[in-house]
Amino acid sequence: MTTLKLAVLPDRTLKDGKHKIRVSISHKSDTRYILTPYVIDNISEFKNGQVINRPDASIMNSRLRKKMNFYHDVLESIPNADRYSCTELKELLTSRKDYCEISYMQVAEEYLSELSGESRNKSEKLYRLASKTFIKYEGNLQLADISCKHIQHFKSSMRAKPLSPTTIKIYLTLVKVIINYAKKA
Repeated sequence: MTTLKLAVLPDRTLKDGKHKIRVSISHKSDTRYILTPYVIDNISEFKNGQVINRPDASIMNSRLRKKMNFYHDVLESIPNADRYSCTELKELLTSRKDYCEISYMQVAEEYLSELSGESRNKSEKLYRLASKTFIKYEGNLQLADISCKHIQHFKSSMRAKPLSPTTIKIYLTLVKVIINYAKKA
């Protein structure tokens, strides 16, 4: 049985004395680690798989929880996971894209390159314009952070500008297509 949990390795200190939070994969009496982008200043800021004693602890814990949920989902989707070694499982887990850690513009660029490859230049131009408008009003958010509140704000911001209702609906639809593309990938 495979176990996933968050860990900090005290003997693996960065040059500045900080520590990276890792996902520990234990399988068949072997352990491997996947690095996360999250760093703590001191080992005392991490206890029982949780970040503590930091002003941004709740945000970090929320994002780490999403990351762990992603890895659990990937692990559950692997048929006969017990047939693999710990190293092979780590490779399978890290080979899947986690769109929780990716920005809207990164996904948009990936989607736009597909449109360009299919010689859909007019569509690409329209998607690019809608994406730039979204980023102009909402910023380049992480996909996991985009909520209904952001979409409503985007919609009301476009209404405040001299954009027609048809243009607003088209832009909203195109942004939705890019977000759904990320979910399906």
